Amino acid sequence: MNKQAFHEELQRVLSDNLLSEIDAHVEQWYDSRQQIVQYISALEKKEQNFRESLSSTLRALQKLLAEESAKQLTQKYQSAVDEVAEQFPANIKWQQGKERFVVQDGDSLYVAMAKRVKHAVQSVPENWQQAVPLQGIVRYHLLEADIIVGWHQQLQRIQLQMISEVEDQLVARTSAEEEIMVEEWVALAEKLEKKLKEGKEQVTQTVADDIDRLESEIKEAAERTGTIERRSAYYREARIGYRSKEVDQKLQSQGDSWSQAQKLLYGRTELISEFYNLHQDIVDRCSTFSDDLQSYFADVIINPLNELQELLQGDKQETSAKQVSQLKPKLMKLVDEQMSNRLRKEIEQQVFARKVEHFFDDLLLRANQTSQQGTLLYDIDLQENPPKLDHQSIDWRLLVVRSIREQVVNAVEPLKEQYAEFISELLEDIHDISSVIDVNLDSAIPVEENSQKEQKAEAQEAASEALQRLNKIVEDIQSRSVEKHREIMNTIAEGHTSFTQLLLGIVHEGDRNELQLLNAKYKAKETTKGWQTVVQSRMARVQDQLALWSRFGWRKIKTVVETVALFLGFMKKEIQETKRADIATYLSDTDQKMRELPYIYQRLFNFDAVADQRFYVQLLDSSGIIKKAYEKWQQSFPATLAVVGEKGSGKSTFLNLTIESEITGSKTIHITLQDTIWSEQQLVELLADELDISGVKSIQEIVEKITGWSDHKVVCIENIQNCFVRNLNGYEAIEKFCYLISETKNQVFWIASCSRYAWRFLDKTVQLSEYFSHFTTTDVLDATQIKRVILNRHRSSGYTLHFEADNETTKSRSYLKLMDDEDKEQKYLQEDYFEKLTELAEGNASVAMIFWIRSIRKFDDRCCYIQPLEVTSLEMIEDLNPQVLFTLAAFVLHDTLTDEQLSMVSHTTKEKSRLMINRLQSRGLLVEKEGMYAINHLMYRQIIRVLKERNIIHLV
Repeated sequence: MNKQAFHEELQRVLSDNLLSEIDAHVEQWYDSRQQIVQYISALEKKEQNFRESLSSTLRALQKLLAEESAKQLTQKYQSAVDEVAEQFPANIKWQQGKERFVVQDGDSLYVAMAKRVKHAVQSVPENWQQAVPLQGIVRYHLLEADIIVGWHQQLQRIQLQMISEVEDQLVARTSAEEEIMVEEWVALAEKLEKKLKEGKEQVTQTVADDIDRLESEIKEAAERTGTIERRSAYYREARIGYRSKEVDQKLQSQGDSWSQAQKLLYGRTELISEFYNLHQDIVDRCSTFSDDLQSYFADVIINPLNELQELLQGDKQETSAKQVSQLKPKLMKLVDEQMSNRLRKEIEQQVFARKVEHFFDDLLLRANQTSQQGTLLYDIDLQENPPKLDHQSIDWRLLVVRSIREQVVNAVEPLKEQYAEFISELLEDIHDISSVIDVNLDSAIPVEENSQKEQKAEAQEAASEALQRLNKIVEDIQSRSVEKHREIMNTIAEGHTSFTQLLLGIVHEGDRNELQLLNAKYKAKETTKGWQTVVQSRMARVQDQLALWSRFGWRKIKTVVETVALFLGFMKKEIQETKRADIATYLSDTDQKMRELPYIYQRLFNFDAVADQRFYVQLLDSSGIIKKAYEKWQQSFPATLAVVGEKGSGKSTFLNLTIESEITGSKTIHITLQDTIWSEQQLVELLADELDISGVKSIQEIVEKITGWSDHKVVCIENIQNCFVRNLNGYEAIEKFCYLISETKNQVFWIASCSRYAWRFLDKTVQLSEYFSHFTTTDVLDATQIKRVILNRHRSSGYTLHFEADNETTKSRSYLKLMDDEDKEQKYLQEDYFEKLTELAEGNASVAMIFWIRSIRKFDDRCCYIQPLEVTSLEMIEDLNPQVLFTLAAFVLHDTLTDEQLSMVSHTTKEKSRLMINRLQSRGLLVEKEGMYAINHLMYRQIIRVLKERNIIHLV
């Protein structure tokens, strides 16, 4: 292959193999981005479900960001380079050209002298040849990392512009306080399509120009290689391999940097999209609240005033004694019975205040549906390649809740008092109207009836003037009412606007100062300490060091002694009581605490509400156990699962959430034993109904039906502690249930939940645990998990926390050393509080929430103050006689009982059982629900503690 043939072949293969491959990659890259543009353009046709369509478009864009575009480009380019190089021989010899003997500008001194020598001896009859490693030259010069990096940067910059344009569109519409106009998104699609087209042409031209330049470099290198200007060894394999590796590394580094930057920018866009949806929902709620408020104003104030005005205007021209006597009762009835009574009712029931509270609650609950975390971008420079930006994680949900509270709730809160004052003033005006009607019209009637013509005229004129004055008063009240409604809605609108601008400034513009200012407002106390506190803290550190040698030895000895004593049973670790109270006081205090909580806090800590998945905390291995058991059952292993925990420990929540997430591919039947049963017939009726099996009269027949099922099923049965009664004849149902499980566990994956104390009892009586291959608990949460249970809910309220120290803690040197640093002080108190709370609640989440509520000392507009944990000993429980305690133990064991069932358990008459239940219910120890009785959840932990101390709980 001569030089001319090489040049022609090089031009051909670069065009056919390399350029075409890169053009195809660029074409494919732009086609996938063009698809996003089409999605945006199609939003015009999806106005009804715009949010879902926009969300789908953003997900499609996110999927493109996940592509390893740099790696794909590198692989395709390297492969194309190999194909190009293989078209040429590895080595070839050419006759050196004349230009290799002529000194040229840019030649080094050595090369110039060598060329002169070559030129002098050129007449010697010896052929001057050059050995050219063509493949090495082609590979080396085509593997230029900076060129490929430049192509990649051009592609990524177009993608970056797409993200920025979508985000700017969302910000513009959110700031405009208007619904998104789909026509604007069509215009955006057209703009993006134009940018894609221009970008594609630019990239394609850049690629062509770069490959032309590389072609010239390769030709020039082929001419010089193998001469005195450049040795053939220059293109050795090691150097080419290093250059190839350099391409991979540079592209990988650039790709990672671009990918991180774009993912962060996309995350911000997604956050702004979520914020726009929140913004629109708030607009809708404000509109609904405005309509509701306007309707309320109309019913309470405007309509009665209009009716009063119609009566006044209709009769102000006719003021004879007859007309006045007919008009007065109508006016008095309207004013006294309708208007005055309605306004008094409004003042008593605080209807407006409750409407505002519900409005706030709706806003905050909607805010709690936002993402937990977000990313704040700041110090952004998008012109760099790759873009430079700093970022930090922010608690997005907490930020949204706080901003709503700061900008909307706190702005509207004073209006409740102002409205109450307005209603009171309005009621006084109505009383004045009533007095005017009563005095003026009443005095005009006898004057007209008994006087002369002139006196009648004066009386008529007086009555007419009275009606005119009344009409002016009514018009003034109407005007003030309309203005009050306008003031309320304007305040809400201004607060909403401030809220929107604040969060857009933080998220879109990266205003860290505003974020820090907002967080600073929620500091519970000033962080600067007085000099006395600082001195006290430092002295405590010094004393701690000085006393360390003496304390260490004593505490070490004391710890060893206590450990040995505990191990041998001579000591028992007890929770120290801090207060004694009777049951009525305890329940009253707890109810009072609940009523004093902010409305949003009551909703978040509602014990009767269905658990929210966002706030649920489970044991680390619980879901893994149920997944493992289910997988084994699917593999024909007869697996069964038992879920055990105390009352209120979250067994139902765990099953509902875990079954939904972990069990797929099988039909699931959920059965809950609400009432206590103990006979086979009762069990058969329940299962036949729930499993949709007809014509069966015994468990054996149900077994035969189940074994005949064509498909396998999952059956979850909750509360099997309600499947027996502690009586000689009360175990038939639980025994038959165990038989059913053992005979059908190949066809059915059985899941059963049971209370902890019933499980222990049944395991001793019917060996219940032998029928379950897998076992998990829900009531042994540690301090970290209990902390998450509480704080997951609390953070959604938007309030900050301030923990207070008790007397014992304030004397602790560990605490004193931290007093000059509030953050460390609060962290110490928080950890200490939750350690004690976990010990007191014994890992039970519901019980922990009750004690948390009782620990709240007060709320202000920003902060919740938590007083030291209080361990209350209930005197009435401790003073109860053994018969009552054994009755309470029966309720712990069975969960729910009727008077008849209690009589079976206690072997007494139904009348005595009924009397016992009434006594316990009147004391607040039992609660009734649909004819069934159970232990009051507020008293559960205290009752369990007393029963354990008396060793009764172990005897049941």
